[in-house]
Amino acid sequence: MKRFVAPILLMLLFAPAAFPAEVPLGARDNFRVMAIAPGLGNRYRSNCFFPVAVEMGVQVESVSGRITVTPQSGAQSVPFYVVPFDLAPGTPYRYFVYPFCAAGGEKYTLDITDSHGRLLCREDLSMDSRDSQWYFVAILGGQGITGIAKRAPTNDSCGVDSAFVALEYLPTEACGFDCADVILWPHPDPADLNVSQVAALRQWVLSGGRIVLCIGDSWQAAASAPLLRELLPGVVTGMENTSEFAELSSSGGAVLPGDRKMAIAVLDKVRGEVLMKAGGRPLVVRGKAGFGEVTFVAFDPTKTPFAQWDGAGNFWYSLLAIGQPPSAKADSRATAAQQPYLGYSSDSASGVGGKILSILNKFEKIRPISFSFVIVFLLTYVLLVGPVDYFVLRKLKHLEWTWFTFPAIALAATVTAFVVISYGRAAQVYVNQLTVADWSADGKARRAYAASAVITPNNTYYDVSYSLPGSRLWLASGDDRGGGFGSFTSLRYRVLEHPERGAVFSDIFMPVWSPKTFCVRWCTLEPETPPLTAKLQLDGGALVGTLTNAGDSPLTNVILVHSSGVYPVGGIGPGASAEISRLRKIPYDTFAGDQGGRLGWPGYTGDQTWQSLHSLVMRASFAKDPRFFPFDCFKQWQVDDYGNRGLSFDLPSELSVRSLCDSGQAVILASSDRALHPIVASETRLFGRAFAPEMRASTVYRICVALPRS
Repeated sequence: MKRFVAPILLMLLFAPAAFPAEVPLGARDNFRVMAIAPGLGNRYRSNCFFPVAVEMGVQVESVSGRITVTPQSGAQSVPFYVVPFDLAPGTPYRYFVYPFCAAGGEKYTLDITDSHGRLLCREDLSMDSRDSQWYFVAILGGQGITGIAKRAPTNDSCGVDSAFVALEYLPTEACGFDCADVILWPHPDPADLNVSQVAALRQWVLSGGRIVLCIGDSWQAAASAPLLRELLPGVVTGMENTSEFAELSSSGGAVLPGDRKMAIAVLDKVRGEVLMKAGGRPLVVRGKAGFGEVTFVAFDPTKTPFAQWDGAGNFWYSLLAIGQPPSAKADSRATAAQQPYLGYSSDSASGVGGKILSILNKFEKIRPISFSFVIVFLLTYVLLVGPVDYFVLRKLKHLEWTWFTFPAIALAATVTAFVVISYGRAAQVYVNQLTVADWSADGKARRAYAASAVITPNNTYYDVSYSLPGSRLWLASGDDRGGGFGSFTSLRYRVLEHPERGAVFSDIFMPVWSPKTFCVRWCTLEPETPPLTAKLQLDGGALVGTLTNAGDSPLTNVILVHSSGVYPVGGIGPGASAEISRLRKIPYDTFAGDQGGRLGWPGYTGDQTWQSLHSLVMRASFAKDPRFFPFDCFKQWQVDDYGNRGLSFDLPSELSVRSLCDSGQAVILASSDRALHPIVASETRLFGRAFAPEMRASTVYRICVALPRS
């Protein structure tokens, strides 16, 4: 019996730390969870962030603790998304957690624990998963929208789904809108939202989201609210009634009765494309705001006569372009090779994304041991411990000394192997980082994406972040262990929210010899001067003017793209300028065709390894799909070499140069070997200090330029 006493005592000692403690009855009565709202309208999508809203409160005593959302899958890469909370008696509190869904159909569990680790609440989150074959419309506010019926995907068209999102559970971070293809907001009034929700919605739209604003009799809010005044493609000045529905009836394929009038908002100083009119007034207008797309609808779709109209469904499908899969929006002449595959999945080695990941995971200063050296080393070792050892000791007539010489030779071989391997392994932390930064033509938004491949000399736990407010961080999904190629160990880490630093990976294990690829995105809505400034105008169908390097580092591979042609500029030094009229113009279709077939272009400098990152990203920018997607901003409907369709989220490829040029803008593309925002990490299990890695960086700038109207 004595031998069982020690194990039993150890189990009793460590059991409280291993399992959540039972909550006392008083604490359970004091704590209340009023609501848990997972997903955006109970929807979420793979490779997207999604919101989990938790409304809770206490009655008598204050409670602090943390909310944790954890995937239930058996994958070895399991992040724990953690948000701390502090509750005081009185008003209920609403907290949001923003997990990243790495796999479609993933199930999640929400735990609420107090500061002592005692479990207050556990809930399995129930949501509907929507993959790339679905087009999801998020409708803000109450019921009443008709015509957007749920439809399953087919071989010829994507599925259609919609959900109503209660305004009180609207995300407070832009990433919470990721799974929506478009947001439909009938009778919008920002006064119904709090400050954080307004800021999140604004950032999402300006960063590339699509929103439809149905004004109707809420025209006063549209005329006065700063958010709507900024987004709308014009100025709302009032309201009037109309019964002229010819263009609206044509779009719906059904007659809208003309004996009933409908209230429409009056839009003046239009700054977009008028899609429909009613009695000479703009009825539907589509415009741009930052990188996003805003559609103005002058009437309230929840009221008659539109609410009872048989053509409502066709109207919405036409307006939102949801009758066909996103790939149908692309140029029908585009081949699979011309539609770059931009994913980081393991089966994308033949596509652009696979090439980028492969380049990022190559570290020049880490040289592998050659196979010939291994063969010579093994043969030498066998000869020494065998024939050499035997004949030498036999000649000395002391064969018994082999008890000493054999271990000595083995020890020497071990030391030699260790020294040789150490020479080729990582002597410090190395980072290869690619950044893609975009500037909108109206100057309202700058967004960026970075991928950082990190390799370390030790099996060590790290805290990883980019120290950027509002940044969103995730692991490239190279395999089920996460992080790219060559993972040999499970990953269980925490994702913490820091307002001043953005998302932080805490206690993530980075094994030696196994690079981890971290991805991050961020957006800045404050005015910021791009590294290249342009003074351009059209002169007889050609661009004239200058490009000036406003930064303090040289820029290479500069090209200016416009519908009139492509102008290869080359390099521009700090403070220097380039005159466009002196450059040879290349026809747009010729240049874009080159990007579909090979790397580089006339005037391109760079080899086919590291420097070709510039060319790969620029080639991806010429994807034929002109559609703008939400600000996870890494969506690209693609068809790979095997005919498989899917969405990829690892490059902001939806910045379609073709679409921007067709809308009258010009686009500047340039590259630099300077890191825009380098990755930051600190060792958490050893020295507790930030590392100073040796970094090799590549940054690609894509700057949109609005040309003066003639």
